[in-house]
Amino acid sequence: MKSRIKKESPLLIGYMINQSNIEVLTKLTNSLKITLKPIGKESAGEKIGFLAGFNGFTKCDNVPENIIEDECLIMSGFSNKSMDKLLLEMKSHNINIPLKCIVTQYNQSWTLNSLIEELKKEHEKMKSQ
Repeated sequence: MKSRIKKESPLLIGYMINQSNIEVLTKLTNSLKITLKPIGKESAGEKIGFLAGFNGFTKCDNVPENIIEDECLIMSGFSNKSMDKLLLEMKSHNINIPLKCIVTQYNQSWTLNSLIEELKKEHEKMKSQ
């Protein structure tokens, strides 16, 4: 008998996404069978693992002093194919959100605010090269 491992379904966490982008992203994610989870600055102190729904993470309700309010997309449970499809669809619908990442074993224990801070630094480095 073969064992079956349930594959994680794709989750797109959208932080501080403006309303017009949320409307388009909702249509795109529905058509691609991706769950969209829009969140706001009240989640800035939460761990990425908690936001992604991973076991072992609980709500912490910490509020960072300097909340970053830049739009950011965090992808969890995506295959390369599904991520490429989403990014292509976003581009074709003129959705430009520069800060994007995937959930990894390294960043799942970071707070959302810390992750976005690091993404901003990386984005600035890439722009300056």
